[in-house]
This record gives sequence, structure tokens and C-alpha cells, in this order.
Amino acid sequence: MSYAYAKRSHAVQLKAYKESFNVNYNYLIPCNLYGVVSKKHEKRSHFVNDLIFKIIKAQKNNQDFITLFGDGTPLRQFMHASDLAKIILFYITQGCNESFNVAPNINMSVEQIAKTAVNVCSKKDMNIKYDNSKPNGQYRKDVDTSIFKNNIKDFTFKSLPEGIKEIYKLYESK
Repeated sequence: MSYAYAKRSHAVQLKAYKESFNVNYNYLIPCNLYGVVSKKHEKRSHFVNDLIFKIIKAQKNNQDFITLFGDGTPLRQFMHASDLAKIILFYITQGCNESFNVAPNINMSVEQIAKTAVNVCSKKDMNIKYDNSKPNGQYRKDVDTSIFKNNIKDFTFKSLPEGIKEIYKLYESK
């Protein structure tokens, strides 16, 4: 919760500086990211990366299941980190002058994301169990991307299956 307030406060501060001092301060707020992480961050990654690591660990331990928190119903938006990098580069090189949220329009349930991951990782026989004693978290966390779409038209995000497969292949052999 504090993280969200800090981001909002920072956005208000930048807007105030921009209006008061005529400076070109802007911000981009991405949805949840996934992608290649450093070795020291493998144990502290977001859901998609953690899901892939769970699948790999279950495979190495000859388990036919993974366990996820909650009941699988919460909805989430995820974006591959490389897409955010492309958007930042475009933003800078094109001289964009607006602040906005960045996210694909796809909002999937935790269960849909997990099923996609086990299918893409060729583990269709792997079961997904849910630990209902653990929290689901906020039900829905999608963001308004209308300003993004007005500034960066026709951007094609990497599909979740493509991104998961890329990460799985990279970490599976480690």
C-alpha cells in the first residue's frame, strides 16, 4: 500500500513542478512486469517469473503440481520488461510530453496465467493447486491506458505465452 501512495505522491509532485516551474518532468507507470532477472532477484520476482521458477523447481523435483496463493480468481495485467524498454526509448526519441500508464489491454486471472505457463512450458500434465489459507490480494489491478494509446499508437506487446516461453528456456537449463 505504501508503494502505491509513494508512486501517486511522486506523480502529483512532478505535475506540480511542471506547472509551477515550466519544466518537462513526466513519468510512465507500468503495470506488473516480468522478464529476465538477475541471480540475486530470482527469489524476489513478480508473479509470472515466480510461476516459471515454480514450474522448473517442480520439474527438477519430479513433482506433478505447483501451489499458488489464494484461489486463482484475481485479475492481473502483465507486460514483458523488454516492451517497457521499447516504450521508454520511443517516448524519449519522439519527445513525448505527457505522463501515462503503460500496460497491454489483456487482463487475465491468476489461473489463466498459470494454465498458460504450464502449457507453454510443455507441462500440460502438471496440476495447479491453490492454497486458500493464503490471500488472493486485490481482485483487479488494471490501469487506464488511453493516454498511452494516444501517444504511442499501434504498439504490439509481446504475448504472454511468447514471453513465458523465452524465460522458461533461459532458466530451465540452469
